[in-house]
Amino acid sequence: MADFKDVNGDSIPEFLGADWTFAYWKTSFAESPAPSIILRFNDGKFRLASDLMKENPPNKNELDSLSEVIRSNSSWGTSDYFGDIYYPSILWAKMLDLIYSGNETLAWYFFDDSWPSSIPGKNKF
Repeated sequence: MADFKDVNGDSIPEFLGADWTFAYWKTSFAESPAPSIILRFNDGKFRLASDLMKENPPNKNELDSLSEVIRSNSSWGTSDYFGDIYYPSILWAKMLDLIYSGNETLAWYFFDDSWPSSIPGKNKF
Protein backbone atom coordinates (compact mmCIF):
# COMPACT_ATOMS: atom_id res chain seq x y z
CA MET A 1 0.00 0.00 0.00
CA ALA A 2 1.37 3.35 -1.03
CA ASP A 3 0.09 6.87 -1.46
CA PHE A 4 1.15 10.40 -2.26
CA LYS A 5 0.24 13.04 0.31
CA ASP A 6 1.47 16.51 1.18
CA VAL A 7 2.68 15.64 4.67
CA ASN A 8 4.51 18.87 5.48
CA GLY A 9 2.14 21.37 3.83
CA ASP A 10 4.59 22.64 1.20
CA SER A 11 2.21 21.82 -1.72
CA ILE A 12 4.59 19.05 -2.89
CA PRO A 13 3.31 15.54 -2.18
CA GLU A 14 5.55 13.05 -0.42
CA PHE A 15 5.46 9.31 -1.05
CA LEU A 16 4.09 7.20 1.82
CA GLY A 17 4.82 3.50 1.71
CA ALA A 18 6.51 0.58 3.43
CA ASP A 19 10.11 -0.60 3.58
CA TRP A 20 10.22 -4.27 2.62
CA THR A 21 13.96 -4.63 3.22
CA PHE A 22 13.29 -7.16 5.98
CA ALA A 23 10.90 -9.38 3.99
CA TYR A 24 11.66 -13.04 4.76
CA TRP A 25 14.43 -12.15 7.22
CA LYS A 26 14.22 -14.85 9.90
CA THR A 27 10.50 -15.32 9.24
CA SER A 28 7.85 -15.98 6.63
CA PHE A 29 6.63 -13.21 4.34
CA ALA A 30 3.35 -13.09 6.28
CA GLU A 31 5.21 -12.15 9.48
CA SER A 32 7.78 -9.90 7.81
CA PRO A 33 7.92 -6.40 9.28
CA ALA A 34 7.49 -3.54 6.81
CA PRO A 35 7.89 -0.25 8.65
CA SER A 36 6.18 2.84 7.27
CA ILE A 37 8.37 5.29 5.39
CA ILE A 38 8.02 8.74 3.88
CA LEU A 39 10.04 9.70 0.82
CA ARG A 40 10.55 13.23 -0.50
CA PHE A 41 11.44 14.04 -4.12
CA ASN A 42 14.77 15.90 -4.04
CA ASP A 43 17.49 16.36 -6.67
CA GLY A 44 15.71 14.12 -9.14
CA LYS A 45 15.24 11.19 -6.72
CA PHE A 46 12.96 10.07 -3.95
CA ARG A 47 14.91 10.16 -0.69
CA LEU A 48 14.04 9.21 2.86
CA ALA A 49 12.38 12.10 4.71
CA SER A 50 13.39 11.09 8.23
CA ASP A 51 12.41 14.50 9.60
CA LEU A 52 8.80 13.80 8.57
CA MET A 53 8.87 10.31 10.09
CA LYS A 54 9.77 11.43 13.62
CA GLU A 55 7.23 10.61 16.32
CA ASN A 56 7.09 11.05 20.06
CA PRO A 57 8.26 7.96 21.95
CA PRO A 58 5.53 5.52 22.95
CA ASN A 59 4.34 5.20 26.52
CA LYS A 60 6.96 3.20 28.48
CA ASN A 61 4.28 1.10 30.21
CA GLU A 62 2.87 0.01 26.84
CA LEU A 63 6.36 -0.85 25.63
CA ASP A 64 7.10 -2.83 28.80
CA SER A 65 3.82 -4.74 28.38
CA LEU A 66 4.73 -5.65 24.80
CA SER A 67 8.18 -6.78 25.99
CA GLU A 68 6.50 -9.09 28.48
CA VAL A 69 4.30 -10.60 25.77
CA ILE A 70 7.33 -11.16 23.53
CA ARG A 71 9.40 -12.72 26.35
CA SER A 72 6.59 -15.17 27.12
CA ASN A 73 6.17 -16.34 23.49
CA SER A 74 6.45 -20.14 23.64
CA SER A 75 8.08 -20.41 20.19
CA TRP A 76 11.33 -18.67 21.20
CA GLY A 77 14.36 -20.69 20.17
CA THR A 78 12.47 -23.48 18.41
CA SER A 79 13.63 -24.63 14.97
CA ASP A 80 11.59 -24.41 11.80
CA TYR A 81 11.53 -26.90 8.92
CA PHE A 82 14.83 -25.55 7.56
CA GLY A 83 16.56 -25.62 10.93
CA ASP A 84 16.44 -21.87 11.42
CA ILE A 85 15.87 -20.64 14.96
CA TYR A 86 12.56 -18.87 15.57
CA TYR A 87 12.52 -15.39 17.05
CA PRO A 88 9.17 -13.56 17.32
CA SER A 89 9.07 -11.09 14.43
CA ILE A 90 7.09 -8.62 16.52
CA LEU A 91 10.41 -8.00 18.32
CA TRP A 92 12.22 -6.47 15.37
CA ALA A 93 9.01 -5.08 13.86
CA LYS A 94 8.61 -2.88 16.92
CA MET A 95 12.34 -2.09 16.96
CA LEU A 96 12.17 -0.95 13.34
CA ASP A 97 9.12 1.20 14.05
CA LEU A 98 11.00 2.84 16.92
CA ILE A 99 14.16 3.39 14.88
CA TYR A 100 12.32 4.75 11.84
CA SER A 101 10.38 7.17 14.06
CA GLY A 102 13.57 8.62 15.59
CA ASN A 103 13.57 6.57 18.79
CA GLU A 104 16.65 4.39 18.31
CA THR A 105 17.78 4.44 21.95
CA LEU A 106 14.34 3.22 23.01
CA ALA A 107 14.53 0.47 20.37
CA TRP A 108 17.70 -0.92 21.96
CA TYR A 109 16.11 -0.73 25.42
CA PHE A 110 13.11 -2.62 24.05
CA PHE A 111 15.39 -5.26 22.48
CA ASP A 112 17.26 -5.84 25.75
CA ASP A 113 14.04 -5.94 27.75
CA SER A 114 12.25 -8.30 25.34
CA TRP A 115 14.96 -10.94 24.86
CA PRO A 116 14.54 -13.80 27.39
CA SER A 117 17.72 -14.45 29.36
CA SER A 118 17.35 -18.20 28.71
CA ILE A 119 17.56 -17.82 24.93
CA PRO A 120 21.07 -17.81 23.40
CA GLY A 121 22.05 -15.88 20.29
CA LYS A 122 21.16 -12.34 21.33
CA ASN A 123 24.49 -10.83 20.28
CA LYS A 124 24.46 -12.64 16.94
CA PHE A 125 20.88 -11.59 16.27
